[in-house]
Amino acid sequence: MEIYVVTPEGLRPIKKVGINGRIDVMELFRPPGESKDVMFILTSLQCHDIRMSAGWGKYRYHYQSTWKCTEHMETKVNNYHYNKHGNVQDRIGRPSETGIIGIVDPLCRVIGLRLYDGLFKVIPLDRDNKELKAFNISVKEFQKGPWKQDNVETEACMVIAVPEPFGGALIIGQESITYQKGDNCLPVAPPAIKVYHV
Repeated sequence: MEIYVVTPEGLRPIKKVGINGRIDVMELFRPPGESKDVMFILTSLQCHDIRMSAGWGKYRYHYQSTWKCTEHMETKVNNYHYNKHGNVQDRIGRPSETGIIGIVDPLCRVIGLRLYDGLFKVIPLDRDNKELKAFNISVKEFQKGPWKQDNVETEACMVIAVPEPFGGALIIGQESITYQKGDNCLPVAPPAIKVYHV
């Protein structure tokens, strides 16, 4: 991973860090009261080595030969270090066929990971603990919310929260955009081009 700084002359490299594996998730966020951004990185490892050549990050997780997370990048040019770590390897579970999903709570309370089918992994971001503990929630344990949308487009890839006073959410798909609020649903299909003139 290479880090650059934007200068009037252009991009200037400041740090290069070797990471064993492929980066699957990279999220940048800023916890409340902090002046520096935090980077969350989830990688797929290709070997059993759980040491990084440059231990970068505040939180560090390992999956033996599967996934490794590194979080919190100090913005100092020459200093990088980690001071929290934990193991989030699961002995059970089938890796998700549709890919890995990682998200950071907007209030920076938890990191959510979907690594296995039927399980949602939660990593509480507690600043006081040296070691962060991850736990799983079965998808079956989630309680039904106030909304239900049965006919969601299979290619839908994004949900955007609509702020108050309107509220609700936009569901963005390949073939439609749907506004959902409570039991009300308003799908909008893209216009069909029937006539054109050159």
